[in-house]
Amino acid sequence: MLQNLWRYSKDGNRYHIVELRDDAGQQRLYLLQLRQKKGSLHVENEQALSWDQLSTHVKKRTALLLVVNTTQVLTRQLATPADAEEKTWIHQVFPNLDLEHFYYEIIQKTDRPIITITKRTHITALLNRFDALGFHIKQFSLGISPSQALLPYLDEGRYAFAGFTLRLEQKVWAEVTKGDLQHVKGYTLQGIAIQKPYLLSFASLLAYLQKVPVLSNTTALNGQLRQEALKQRFFTLGLQTGIGFFLLVLCINFFFFNHYFHRVKRTEIALGAGDTDKAAVRQLEQSVAEKEQRIHSISTVSRSKTTYYLDRLVTTIPEEILLDELAFQPLQRPLQKDKPLEQMENTLLVSGESTDGKRFSDWIAVLEKLPWIALVETLEYDYQSVTVSHFLIRIRIGEDND
Repeated sequence: MLQNLWRYSKDGNRYHIVELRDDAGQQRLYLLQLRQKKGSLHVENEQALSWDQLSTHVKKRTALLLVVNTTQVLTRQLATPADAEEKTWIHQVFPNLDLEHFYYEIIQKTDRPIITITKRTHITALLNRFDALGFHIKQFSLGISPSQALLPYLDEGRYAFAGFTLRLEQKVWAEVTKGDLQHVKGYTLQGIAIQKPYLLSFASLLAYLQKVPVLSNTTALNGQLRQEALKQRFFTLGLQTGIGFFLLVLCINFFFFNHYFHRVKRTEIALGAGDTDKAAVRQLEQSVAEKEQRIHSISTVSRSKTTYYLDRLVTTIPEEILLDELAFQPLQRPLQKDKPLEQMENTLLVSGESTDGKRFSDWIAVLEKLPWIALVETLEYDYQSVTVSHFLIRIRIGEDND
C-alpha cells in the first residue's frame, strides 16, 4: 500500500517515453504512453511525432523518459568476454576517445559488453530543447542500452531495435548488427502488445522501474534530472491539494456562519413580531429562503467552475508567474438593496504577480490560443518593484469550454 502510494506520488499512474531518432534526415520522436492500472501496464498511445507535434499530444510540464538514438549515438560490441576496466573496453572499440567530452553506457559487462557513446554537448542541447518546450526529462538513455531490461522476458532469437538487430543467446545479446527485421511488426511481452518501433521505449521504462544497473558516466546527471522532476511533481501535487483544502475550509466556514446567522435573525424577528405581523414574517422568510437558494446555487457553480478552470490554467502557467486570485463569473457591481444580482457571464478574473514581462506576454499568447478561451484582456499591469509586477486579466470563455 505505502509502496504504491509512493510510486504514485513520484511518477503518477501514467508514463511517457520518447525515443529520439533520425529518420530520412529528420528527427522524429517515437512517443509511447502507458498507464498503470491495478498493478498492470496498459498501452494508451504509440505515435511518431515531430518536435512541433509533441506539445499537442503531451501536456506541458510532463516528466518524460528519453532514449537518444540519433546518428550522433554510436554503438560497438566487444567480441570477447571482458576482463579489464571499463575505460579499457571503451578505448578498444573507440580509440583515443576523450571521455571528458563524451557520455557512455555499457551493458553486459561480464560477457561481450555493448558500449554506446555520444557527445556531452549533444545531450545538453537536447535537454535544453525539451526544457524550452516545457517538458522535464527525468532520465535519459543512450542507444540500445535499455534493451538489457528485456532479457528476462525474451526467448532466444533475433529482435529489432530501431535500426539494429540483436541476437539473444543464453540471456545475453550475443550479436549486434545494423539492419531491421522487415517481417516483424511487433512483440508481446508479459501480455503487453508493443509495436516494433516502440520496443526500445518500453525497455527504457522497464529499466527505469526496475532500476537496471548500467556502467555509465551519466549517473550524476540522471540523478540530478530525477531530483528536479520529483520536486516539480511534489510542487504540483502540493498546489492542487492546497487549493482543494482552501476551498473546503471556505465552504465549511460559509455553512457554519450561514446557519448561526439565520438562527439569530429568526429569533430577533420572532421576538419583535406580534400577531398582526406573522403573515409578513412568513412572507419575508420565504423571500429570504428563495434568495438564499439562488445565492447557494451561484456559489456552488462558481466554486466548481473556479476549480475546473484553475486546473486547466495551472498547466500553462510558467514559473515566473504566481497567481493570487481567480474568480469565475464575478459580480458586475457590489450588492445593493433592491437591485438584482448581475454577474459577468462566462468570465474569469485572474490576478497575480509576474517576475518576467516577456514570460507574461508569452503566457497571454498561449492563453489566446486555447480553444476554450474566446478573449484575453489585460486590465492591469503595475510595477510593484524592479523585478515584480502585479497584473489583472479578464478571460472570456467561449462556447468550446469542455
